[in-house]
Amino acid sequence: MSLETIGLIALVVFLILVLSGLPVVFALLLLGIAGYAIMDGWNVMLSALATNSYLAIHSYGLTVAPLFIVMGEIMNQSGLGAELLDVANKWVRKLPGGLASAVVVANAFFAAMSGVAMASSALFSRIAVPEMKRHGYNVGLAAGAVAGAGPLAAMIPPSVLMVIYAMLTEASLSQLLIAGVLPGIMLTLIMVTTVTIICTVKPSLAPRIAGTVTWKERIASTMNLLPAILVVVSILGSIYGGIATATEAAALGVLTMILITVVKRRLTLKSFYKSLIMASVVYGAIQIIFVGGRVFGHMMMVSGLARSISNAIVGLGLSPILIIIMFMLMYIILGMFLDAITMLLVTLPIMMPVVYGLGFSDVWFGILVVCCCELGAITPPFGVCLFATKGGVAGTDAEDITVMEIARGSMPFMFSYIIGLAILVAFPIIPLFLPGLMRTG
Repeated sequence: MSLETIGLIALVVFLILVLSGLPVVFALLLLGIAGYAIMDGWNVMLSALATNSYLAIHSYGLTVAPLFIVMGEIMNQSGLGAELLDVANKWVRKLPGGLASAVVVANAFFAAMSGVAMASSALFSRIAVPEMKRHGYNVGLAAGAVAGAGPLAAMIPPSVLMVIYAMLTEASLSQLLIAGVLPGIMLTLIMVTTVTIICTVKPSLAPRIAGTVTWKERIASTMNLLPAILVVVSILGSIYGGIATATEAAALGVLTMILITVVKRRLTLKSFYKSLIMASVVYGAIQIIFVGGRVFGHMMMVSGLARSISNAIVGLGLSPILIIIMFMLMYIILGMFLDAITMLLVTLPIMMPVVYGLGFSDVWFGILVVCCCELGAITPPFGVCLFATKGGVAGTDAEDITVMEIARGSMPFMFSYIIGLAILVAFPIIPLFLPGLMRTG
């Protein structure tokens, strides 16, 4: 049996095991270990397991991820999310479906202080869905808006997913983070437009809210955006100005968030301790999957399957942009069954040689991949933001909503991501403009 055949069998069995319900990390480790043992024997397998596990964890660049997660958890514990929603509501409430649009805008600001999509969906489902239900909003639209906007945290920096992508591809993390700014704003505007169109066509989904908000109240409310602005400036400003690496900027962001919450008297020792514990749990889970993915991915490289598939794709003679579109379609399909990190671990060893061979920017491709992962986060049956939204409404007067109702409510936002993805494919200048202006000295 050839090495490539072993790799192909491992890939097929991996998909079968994951679809049958086996936790992803066990499937990755099991098949990675088995593949190494069959190809090179147990001694080589044990050496490869130890080496790849060490390399997966012992990486300075990966220290960015826990810092971003800590920042998001402090934000979550502080209760600043409700203030962001109040600000957004004051500015967009007069639009059709104003509360739903406010959720989208508030998610965008929250994303600038948190790199985890599930945290955003869980927080705003608890705050916003019951509120929209009380105002007569269709509960499917309400929950769908929360689930649909949650993945913005993967695009708008800081983004844990971009950290993983940069580690796997050796792309510039600083440029990736900066590249996510304009696409994140664009996706936010597309979603607000989507909500406006839906609620204009079918006003019964989102009744107009009585009362008026004066310009004085709107302007005064923007003071509550100060924490988000300070965090964004501390992270993106230091990276964009070339005065800090991504890791240093992330540490500065955590310090800024701590100072803000202390000054606003929103952070206690108990909540800070809880933030650290929750961040440790989330990052621990990511690290375990990363170890499994490293072992499995390196086994696939040794088998030669990744190289063979890459060569076969290039040999098809298709236009470069058509190959990129094929990759995007593949991610959209895989997103129905796999989480974002697993998709990156399994697919990037195959796709990146093709991307580099075709002369495309790894930063541009990374933004496309992140957009696909955002779509996967709200795609049933395994969209993580759907389940995070369902978990967030537990104990509220909207807890009777089902995951499938949330999925139906988020369908318009799936099309928003698809439209955004098409624009990013057609106009690479959107994500690449700001990185091109960065100071490197």
